Parts: sequence; structure tokens; C-alpha cells
Amino acid sequence: MAACHWERKVTTYFDQETVEKDAVETHLLVCADCREHLDILETVRQYTTEVRENTPKIRDEQMPAFMRGIEDALAEAPVKSHKSLWAMLSLVTAALVMAVATFSIFTGPGPAKATEIESVSTELEGATVEWYDMDNGVTTVWINVSEDDVW
Repeated sequence: MAACHWERKVTTYFDQETVEKDAVETHLLVCADCREHLDILETVRQYTTEVRENTPKIRDEQMPAFMRGIEDALAEAPVKSHKSLWAMLSLVTAALVMAVATFSIFTGPGPAKATEIESVSTELEGATVEWYDMDNGVTTVWINVSEDDVW
């Protein structure tokens, strides 16, 4: 449902707290989103009323026995320990670390791949650049300058 700017006014209308009753009722005639919002509010109220009406009541004289029952149940309830959970998580983590380490050792890094050279250039005056591709995939780049240009 797209929020209409009248939604808050519809909610106060539903709670019977609005002074704009006529304006809200007129708006509800033309706005499907606000009618849907009002229907949802009415449905929620209906279900909460049914739950409240069907919930057994505890009389004042029953309250001490009710509270004792809660206290006794809490005292008898086993205390859950999370030690076994942490031990299991530690074991799983250690196994994963060992598996990754073993995998890394036996597979090792892949073969190194040479960079493919598509073009070369230099900004040195009078220098020439040459490159050679060898059969093993190694490329050698040479920059040639005359002996007069060497510092």
C-alpha cells in the first residue's frame, strides 16, 4: 500500500480522536489506500479483542499460587550451557582452516602469466624501442640510446 498523507488522520479517526471526522469520511470515499488502512486497523482490533476475551483471568486469590508455579518452573528448568555449541563451532572453524591450508599447499599458485605487450614508446629523444617475444612466453623490451646521450 502506498502511504497516503491522510493515513495518520485515518488512524486518529479510527481511534475516535479526530476533530476532522467529516473530512476524513469524505476522503475515505475517494481513497482506496486509506480504506484499506482502515480495514487493517479494524481487523487488528477485532483479533486483539477476541484474544483478550478468550484469555483466562487470574483472580486475586489465585495470584500467589500462580507466581509460585512460575518460580518453581524456573527453578526446575535446566540451565542451558552454550559450552558444547562453542566447542562445536571451534572444531568446525579449525577444520575449515585446515582444509583451506591443505588445499592451498597442494594446489599452489597458478603459473605466472607474462603481460602481453601491444605497443611501446619512449619520451627520450633519439631513443629507439625494440621488443622480442620468445617461444617460452617471455618478452624482452630494449631501449636503445646513442652513447652521446648517456649521462
